[in-house]
Amino acid sequence: MPTNIEIKVKITNEDEFRIATICDAAGLQAQELKQTDIYFSLSKYHNADSSSYEKYRFNGTCMEFIQYTRYNESQKNKTSYYKKCVVEFEEFARDIDKRPVLTTVTKERVLYLWKDEQTRIHIDNVHGLDGVFLELEVVLNDGQTQEEGRKIADDLLDLFAITALPISISYCEMLLESNRR
Repeated sequence: MPTNIEIKVKITNEDEFRIATICDAAGLQAQELKQTDIYFSLSKYHNADSSSYEKYRFNGTCMEFIQYTRYNESQKNKTSYYKKCVVEFEEFARDIDKRPVLTTVTKERVLYLWKDEQTRIHIDNVHGLDGVFLELEVVLNDGQTQEEGRKIADDLLDLFAITALPISISYCEMLLESNRR
C-alpha cells in the first residue's frame, strides 16, 4: 500500500509568495486545481492514534475513491497509508447508502500544486477555514524509511523558511471543529 509523510502548516501571504517564487525558480510548474472531497469516517477504525477515512474526490472531470488510514505519531509527524482508484459517478450514487458512516464532511479547496521528485507541494485555500496552508506530501519509494521521508519534508520547510508549528489534524477534522463552533 502506498505510504506518504504529510506536514501541514498555516502560512502567511509572505510565506505563500516566497514558496511560489522558490518553486518557480527551481523550474517547477504550478498547477491550479479546484477540488471537492467528500469524507466518510469509518467509525469502527477510529481511535486516538489513528483514523480511517474514505474520500471521494471530484476534480471536475473525474472522480477518485481514496481510502486511507492516518497515524498521528506526534504533532509534526503524520504517516498515511492509502489506496485509490477512479470511480464512475453511477457506482458512487449506487453505493453511497452502504457506507458505515460516522461523519460526513465536504471539503472544497483551491490549491496550487508543484511536484518535486517524490514530493507534492501545495498551497491550499480551504473553504470554511481561515487562512492559507502549505502541505507537503512525500510519497515514499519502495524500501524508503519514514525517517528519510521526514528529512525530505524538513529540508523543504527549511528551504521555504517556514517556522510555524505543523498542524497535526486533517482538513476534515479542522472543518468538523469549525462547524462545532
